[in-house]
Amino acid sequence: MKIPKQTKYKKWQKGRIGIPIEQNKIKLHFGTHGLISSENGILKANQIETIKKTLSKILKKNGQYWIRIFPHTPICSRSKGSRMGKGKGSVSDWIYKVRVNQVLFEITSNSNDNIIKSLSYCSGKLPLSTHTIDK
Repeated sequence: MKIPKQTKYKKWQKGRIGIPIEQNKIKLHFGTHGLISSENGILKANQIETIKKTLSKILKKNGQYWIRIFPHTPICSRSKGSRMGKGKGSVSDWIYKVRVNQVLFEITSNSNDNIIKSLSYCSGKLPLSTHTIDK
């Protein structure tokens, strides 16, 4: 799973997701097609990892993919049976806060069928709604 090597603090506050990215500022930097979020949400590290595996399985050596997000926010949790007080729990998950109109993944491939297939698979595995974009 993807986790950061080093952080300034061990445990953070959750915070808010933030304002959406404007439509005219959406740009693909690496690939020809991309997957963009349609709503605010949270992606866990294991969800990003499963999408990475599905992309590599579908594209194989015919294409490349770039992951434009990284889970750098820790989520802390305590056990269910513990009582109130006694501090914050240990880090259980690493998440990424996704904003509206944010590029999540970029793909380039030889065949157009591979691109459509891989992006539809990825959007099915995500907990938020997405749409595709091309250059």
